[in-house]
Amino acid sequence: MNNLNSVSISGNLVNDVTPKVTNSGLSVAGFVVAVNRKYGETEETAFIECKMFGKLADAVAPYMTKGKGVIVSGRLSQEKWQANDGSNRSKLVIVVDFIQLLGDGKKADFDGEWSRTRQNQRYSENGRTTSPSVGKSTGGDSYATGGGFPGPEQFDDDIPF
Repeated sequence: MNNLNSVSISGNLVNDVTPKVTNSGLSVAGFVVAVNRKYGETEETAFIECKMFGKLADAVAPYMTKGKGVIVSGRLSQEKWQANDGSNRSKLVIVVDFIQLLGDGKKADFDGEWSRTRQNQRYSENGRTTSPSVGKSTGGDSYATGGGFPGPEQFDDDIPF
């Protein structure tokens, strides 16, 4: 039996995000999301570490600036290491599968969403395979070129609700 490991958060970026490249050539973008919770007169903030990999990190990171609102979905991963004093340490990190950048009240360079599976897909155009490109949002539903969900006008069946 498989267990469920899924998490979604909404908050604001603590810093600008810059992807780094591993020795094997994989892009990695690490970032922290501040999630605020207010109850009564009390307000608390949780700082949650997140990581994106591959084409998702390359496509989204340039638009991720300090203070920008984000919605992040993915899975929890426990990172383990040994500290300089020899003690074992660990922390939970969200490995991002989906991210949506939210408007910040100003004209944004991009206000849209990406998912790891969409960014890692390859599309066949005119007999050759190409990687999707990410463009400016139109109406809030922006996906990699060649992908996306069909609009309601593309369905011809009558749904009674």
